[in-house]
Amino acid sequence: MSTAVTVANTDWEILEDLRDALLAAELAGTLVFRSAAVVTSVEHFLATGLKRSPASAVVYEGTEEDTSIDETRNCTIYGRLIVAAKAPLSSPDEADAIQELARLLNLAKNAVEASPPSDITGIGDNDAYHEKLTWGRTSLDPRSRQPWVVGHLPFEACYALSAVTVH
Repeated sequence: MSTAVTVANTDWEILEDLRDALLAAELAGTLVFRSAAVVTSVEHFLATGLKRSPASAVVYEGTEEDTSIDETRNCTIYGRLIVAAKAPLSSPDEADAIQELARLLNLAKNAVEASPPSDITGIGDNDAYHEKLTWGRTSLDPRSRQPWVVGHLPFEACYALSAVTVH
């Protein structure tokens, strides 16, 4: 006996929408990020994605799901946006690197907020409610990958599945 199934792959579509928002980010009519990728490892991105500055990535860390009281599946994608830029060699001042990282992280966040994935939604039941998109604490690394400076912005993106077989 076989069972016919379909796969929507909603979590990966949301990750690709986040990447597309980064690629479309403009400031004063100029595209901000020269590259954007969806990856599953920060280390892989830092080893292979730092070619053109500024660069960005959406790092997928996993999806968690929970059955709500109405039998839908509430899902949360965990990940982080990574931004990286080459620090100007003419300025050894760490404050300049931190300012650039903060600017790029804010640009990334604004790009996603301006064009959020269409599948994300707030989820919840009687015990808790989760916003469709939440941001974690940023971390800035202005020195470990010189001449690159790297910033991390954790996120959680939520969506709902109408049945247990529509992943």
